[in-house]
Amino acid sequence: MQATRDLQPTTSTFNLVMGCWMKSNDLSKFEKVKGLFDTMNKQWIGDDVCKPDIVTLNTVISAYSGSSDPNHKAEAMNLLRTMNETYDVAPDTWTYNICISAMAKSGHTKSGSMSLQLLNEMEEKFLGGDVNLAPDAHSYCTIIDSIVRAQIKPEAKQELTEKILTRMELLYKEHGGLPPTDAVYNAALNTLAMTRSPDAAVKAKDLLERIVESKISPTIFTYNTVLKVYLQASSSAGPCYVKEATDLLLQLENNDQPGLRPDSHTYSTVISIISKSQHLNKAGQAFDVLTRMVDSHKAGNKSARPNVIVFNAVLNACGFSNTKKANYMKVLQIALRSFSMLQEYDEPDHATFGTLFRVLSRFLPRGDRREDIVRKLFIKCRLDGHVSELVIKQLRYAASGELYTRLTGHEPESMDIEKIPLEWQRKVKSSMSGRGIKKKKMAWK
Repeated sequence: MQATRDLQPTTSTFNLVMGCWMKSNDLSKFEKVKGLFDTMNKQWIGDDVCKPDIVTLNTVISAYSGSSDPNHKAEAMNLLRTMNETYDVAPDTWTYNICISAMAKSGHTKSGSMSLQLLNEMEEKFLGGDVNLAPDAHSYCTIIDSIVRAQIKPEAKQELTEKILTRMELLYKEHGGLPPTDAVYNAALNTLAMTRSPDAAVKAKDLLERIVESKISPTIFTYNTVLKVYLQASSSAGPCYVKEATDLLLQLENNDQPGLRPDSHTYSTVISIISKSQHLNKAGQAFDVLTRMVDSHKAGNKSARPNVIVFNAVLNACGFSNTKKANYMKVLQIALRSFSMLQEYDEPDHATFGTLFRVLSRFLPRGDRREDIVRKLFIKCRLDGHVSELVIKQLRYAASGELYTRLTGHEPESMDIEKIPLEWQRKVKSSMSGRGIKKKKMAWK
């Protein structure tokens, strides 16, 4: 842009162009924004018509923060520290939020303490009278999310998260700060879900009551996160929060708010909790929840459409059922009925077939009927491209040696995943284990 006496780009002009570059997918957008900023710095001296303002500086700091070059994140921090003196522009909440997010995601060994220090500064300056630096939900959520990712003990994560949440609540109640939102409480609940500590379920229930008492309207995401905590805290060898989960599901089903109707995550999590329990009739309980989900979907609840994850959770409850021998046929019928229903809504995956083979090996005696079902199932699994290591392992238990050899072309003892034709496993998703990758630990003090 060339300035003339009659036509000269203003600060707004530069801001608009910078904003467009930041929204683009252009790989060189950092260089473009920096180039525009350099041009502004050259032109505004002695002429305030294109002097950088808070929008300019926040955009540039955002560009620096989003760069893959670690040195650019340092430049972002430097601009934060010098912008008031250089441009007579004080940083605001958004300026700090950009830097907090950049520090939290930087991968630096002290990223946690560095981002927390920025939040401390915001709170101190707000308490000192700078109303433009009130920490908001984004500020606290970013800190809590970084705590979840930190390589520290679960108890420490819970303690730090509770301290951060309490700080926002106190700043709001006693000093006129911004009120906590459902997003902040959801982030705190997610910390409990990720820590898997023994007391997480109790704390999640207390936190949900705290949300309701604060007159914040919980979303379905809030309730789903509470259920996620119950699931992570449940254990087949210890406490299992089936009653708490089913009570919460019933509460959601009976409420009259459209935005709080149970969705597929709600139902699948409740079924997974049931599956982890030692209840003798857990297969029946899981299928009952599945039936309610199907009914809800048919009644117009589109978010409750059953999917393969839900049906696999029911099959898992069947496969790991500890019921009496007299109920074996009932468990088998539930599994086969679930498999039939699944095909009305979604496509089975390798976990579906593997778990169903487990059910057959446990609850249907050896004989012609079992051999016939196993044969048909494996042929379908093979044609659909879902043969995985799990499927092969469970097939060994479900099929006779003769049938196994006919179906796979190999003896059970000599079969392994490398011998499976690629066509048979074409839809099996590979998982990245991350082995061999060392993660930097974030320091929290």
